[in-house]
Formats: sequence, structure tokens, C-alpha cells
Amino acid sequence: MDFRFRRRESVLEGCLRIVNEQVATVSGILREESAEGPSAADIHRARTCLKRLRALLRLVRGEIARAVFTAAEGI
Repeated sequence: MDFRFRRRESVLEGCLRIVNEQVATVSGILREESAEGPSAADIHRARTCLKRLRALLRLVRGEIARAVFTAAEGI
């Protein structure tokens, strides 16, 4: 799960792949059932994934409509 674009991958394909990977990781962490809840390490991993998503949004925000970016910023 690299946070990089691959060779011969379009920017759109790379962004979608990265978003899908990061969201899948976060949802996997949050879906894990444990009596004590998620561990500190799991919470850290989830927060790191969310920060990567936010960074990616900031990188491409000039290319997407302002209304879409504003709506996504509240997530």
C-alpha cells in the first residue's frame, strides 16, 4: 500500500487507487471487533490513513470543482 503513483498510471487512476486503499484500511481497522476497542496502534494507523487522504485532496483540489472540495473538506 504505497502512497505513490505507479509507472504508466494516470493521475486519476492513481488517486482513485490510493483513496480506495486508504479507505479500505480505515474501514478494516474500525470494523475489527475487540472487547477493549481498537488499540492505540490501530487508532494511529487509521489517523495516518485519514491524513494521507486529506493530503491527496489538497494536492488535487485545484483540479476538482470547488463545491466538491468544500463538501469533502467537512468529512
